[in-house]
Amino acid sequence: MEIDNSSNFYRIRRDDYGTRALRTWSILREMLILVVLWALLASLLDLFIPYFRSEVTPFGSHQWLIRNVITGALWAVFMVLWRVSGRNPEFDLEIRPDRIVRSWGRDSSEVYPQELSGFREHRNFGRLRGLGVRSEHHYFFIPARHPQYTEIKQKLEQWKLHAV
Repeated sequence: MEIDNSSNFYRIRRDDYGTRALRTWSILREMLILVVLWALLASLLDLFIPYFRSEVTPFGSHQWLIRNVITGALWAVFMVLWRVSGRNPEFDLEIRPDRIVRSWGRDSSEVYPQELSGFREHRNFGRLRGLGVRSEHHYFFIPARHPQYTEIKQKLEQWKLHAV
């Protein structure tokens, strides 16, 4: 059985990850979760560790709440923006007989059969999110919303079987 080489080039676009509103909601949800976690951590530290207590803003006061919410919001914004800025969701994927090439702009990464750690489908609450491809040095994610997701998945599985 041979790999079908007719169309082994795929373009993964930003919209394959969901609409702009969905992506924005995801970022806001992450920020809200981080603010709540920060406030909870600050409360626990103030309650149980005397070093973190402040005489200027006593625990539970209006000033204490404002200080911790603002600090948590700044921390959450920093963490979420750092995570979002570090990834480029748009890329080109080419499945060649001897390697997988992921390219975006002038940068590219290649995954050879001996480096491949495997494929894994990611799910959130039972809903399919996509396929993660991991190697020793690289990781990329193919969203399930991509119109050719099943075709890409089948070709990658064929490639894995024949490349070994």
